[in-house]
Amino acid sequence: MQESRAIPIVEVRYSEISLKKGNRRKYEVSLLQNLRDLLDSSVRMEILPGRITLSFDDVSSAIEAAPRIAKTFGVRWAGLGWSIPRDLNLLKSLSMDVVREHCQGTFKLDVKRVDKSFPSTSIEMERTLGHHICSATGLGVDLKAPQLTIHITLLEDRFLLTWKTFDGPGGIPVGATGRVVVLLSGGIDSPVASYMMMKRGCLVNFLHFYSLSSVDEVRGSKIHHLAIKLLEHSRRSRVYLSDFSNFLRYVLNADPRIELVLFRRYMLRVAEELCKRDGSLGIVTGDSLGQVASQTLENLLAASYGLRVPVYRPLIGMNKEEIIKIAKEIGTYDISIKEYKDCCSILTKRPKTKTTVEEIIEWWTRLNLDECVEKALEGLEELELVTRTVDH
Repeated sequence: MQESRAIPIVEVRYSEISLKKGNRRKYEVSLLQNLRDLLDSSVRMEILPGRITLSFDDVSSAIEAAPRIAKTFGVRWAGLGWSIPRDLNLLKSLSMDVVREHCQGTFKLDVKRVDKSFPSTSIEMERTLGHHICSATGLGVDLKAPQLTIHITLLEDRFLLTWKTFDGPGGIPVGATGRVVVLLSGGIDSPVASYMMMKRGCLVNFLHFYSLSSVDEVRGSKIHHLAIKLLEHSRRSRVYLSDFSNFLRYVLNADPRIELVLFRRYMLRVAEELCKRDGSLGIVTGDSLGQVASQTLENLLAASYGLRVPVYRPLIGMNKEEIIKIAKEIGTYDISIKEYKDCCSILTKRPKTKTTVEEIIEWWTRLNLDECVEKALEGLEELELVTRTVDH
């Protein structure tokens, strides 16, 4: 293998971005920015037709980076490979070396001819290279279930060869559709809601109300670990913390049956003001209709009535089993079920399931909860998140 002429790369392919027509470049640039946030500045990146290539100084750096790149929203798959000069003999030699090193059974070639002036069609190239490899190695071709698939792209000035791929989550690059504030409770639902909004291109900032004795206790708790897990997909999120005791001081004389709905309204109002501060375009919650007492239609209406920003509820039609399935798939479930002193568990165990807007507004005014919101905003603290960048 003539490694001096072959550059180690990670090739990034996407699907949904390709359908954006006039906005496609915007989404490609967003994806490129997210990859830059993820990787060391020495990685060279280039937008090519239908893909992005990331060039590395050595193979080991590419191998380390590829699985993490594949977790980025917008990526259909990320593949380890090579960028080589437009030399057919070098392409044959490199293809044969890859098959010899990484295949003991059958293989398949997937050739894409981006440069339509190339004299051979994609199918002709697959046959030519496949015959050469079979003759040299004695291995066979399987078009349906090969042990190894090699992706080859014929460009105007080079060839790309990718031999090991990692499936990505798809979706839209984070930041391409705007910013939102997520109410992160630490349970199973809100991290899944965060993930789903991020997959649709939202840059999320988290707002968590804690009942622990200090912010220091939140650091290292499952809230911290959940945020770090979700940051595998977005490097620019922030976590804001608000002391739950601020709310408790104001509701000492409230009807215990409506405390939970008042608290939900309080969280939404704080989040609304935070949206104004950071330019967010809405609030995200992990609500699932009818799952718990605070998530009836009546209580959802009473809690969110009068807000001047929309509330997005991506889980509203899901049951708990469906949400848990996603949580396990994205790696947040085991973190979410760890023991933690949740704010809602401190409030009444028997809340009303059908409060009214008028009832909640009356108690809100009587308890002077607008002032409570102002104090919460004054006391907001930010949780510093330490994430690892790929080193080279």
